[in-house]
Amino acid sequence: MISLNEIIDNLSSYKIIKTFLPAETIYFDNVTIFHKEIVTFRNTTLYIAKASNLVDCKVSFDNNLIVIRDCDKNFSCLMTFSYDTDQIKLLNEISYSITKAIKNDAYLNRLFDDVIEKKGMQSLINRTAELLKNPVFLLNASYKVVNHSANETFEDASWDETLKKGYSTNEAIRLYRRNGVIEKLLKSENPIIVESLSGGQPMILSKISLENKMVAILAIVQSKERLDKNILSLVKRITAVLIIEIERDKSVLGFRKGTYKKILFDLIDGKMDSLELASRRLEMLKINKFPKFYAIKIIADKPVNTYYLKMYLNHLFSEGIILDREDELILLLPEAKKNLETFSKLEGLLKEHDLKAGISYEFDDILDIRFFYLQAVEALGLSKIMKSGGCMYFYEDYLVYSLLRHVSDVSLDQLCLPQLSRIEKYDYLHGTDYLNTLHCYLSSGKNITLTASLLYAHRNTINHRLKKIREITNMDLSDGENSFKLFFSLKVRNYLSKL
Repeated sequence: MISLNEIIDNLSSYKIIKTFLPAETIYFDNVTIFHKEIVTFRNTTLYIAKASNLVDCKVSFDNNLIVIRDCDKNFSCLMTFSYDTDQIKLLNEISYSITKAIKNDAYLNRLFDDVIEKKGMQSLINRTAELLKNPVFLLNASYKVVNHSANETFEDASWDETLKKGYSTNEAIRLYRRNGVIEKLLKSENPIIVESLSGGQPMILSKISLENKMVAILAIVQSKERLDKNILSLVKRITAVLIIEIERDKSVLGFRKGTYKKILFDLIDGKMDSLELASRRLEMLKINKFPKFYAIKIIADKPVNTYYLKMYLNHLFSEGIILDREDELILLLPEAKKNLETFSKLEGLLKEHDLKAGISYEFDDILDIRFFYLQAVEALGLSKIMKSGGCMYFYEDYLVYSLLRHVSDVSLDQLCLPQLSRIEKYDYLHGTDYLNTLHCYLSSGKNITLTASLLYAHRNTINHRLKKIREITNMDLSDGENSFKLFFSLKVRNYLSKL
């Protein structure tokens, strides 16, 4: 059946003098020419009559009547057309609209059957393409193509690129925004027609919403059959069916378990073309809901049951994100208020399973994961070079060594202050331990009491040694710049000693 409003929309090329729209929407499944021999009138049949044929008619059926005004008489009816309207042509056009609507209803019934029989979104999209005779795409709210009609070929560079990449390009999204398409779609409760943009084909876009939030877009691109506003109501009904399928199975939007892994690994590997799209997808998955993260790369020196380990990590860190592939295990750990407790649990796990972990700086933007993942990798690599004990290696503890590792233009020993060699020579000649004392003093934040405790010496002994170090180096240790230069030089020497 077809509504009166749809019939009026389909007759936009005609000169309609007057229309009357009842308060309630009325539907029709047939149309015929009125003649005086008709004595029984169907509620769902539309009757076309010339005004001159109604002069002596005593039957009232104004809710089913269309009048061509070929005389001065006025009649109560749904629509009044000008006198020169071709009655047969009008009949054929309305008949075609009704026939098409009935056919569409049959297709919609088949769509409903597919939902009931759980044939899946692909079946619904293919049926929609068959009905509309044009390519059909389903994109989630991050503009990722999660489904499209099969075996489509059409000339539209933008959509062709979209199919190849699997999501709308940045250029296309910017074009839609610049032309107000996205804003119009978000505000509209009905499908919209988008005319050709930058040489592309016209299309119809329909918003798919759940809980008043847009979660997907249905796109029909003009190819085999011209798109016009007459099919907007049909597209709206199709959209309603697709919403039922999405409510039944939200995974059809492409956010299945593990989808975030592909996005995050693409970011880690530097393969993500659009950070904007990645951000939208991760936002829908609520991945970026934590204020800060640590990127933690976990390795094993011997074979380990990865499945069991993942289960254990999930149990300990339920809010964490675990990424795994082949022999690599990465944990994205939200920064907790009780950091010590969190890392204590992690350390216990690592020791229990003979594992090691490199830990990045904390970071607050998941899109920066590659940079901080590489910090975790670097921490693991440097812990091996430095022959570090333990099982957790924080990048912040290896920052200087990381800098030294990537210096290539100079010999590293040239970065050391010559004053260290003087202290070393003095220790050798006099059997003292001033170089180690300096290292402990600077490492402890120049805390005399702590330094004395570390070296099992009295405070006065430490003060005496520091006085001698000042004399040997001719440097004021209370000066922050001098302390930094000496500590940096000690780090360089330590690094070189491990190579």
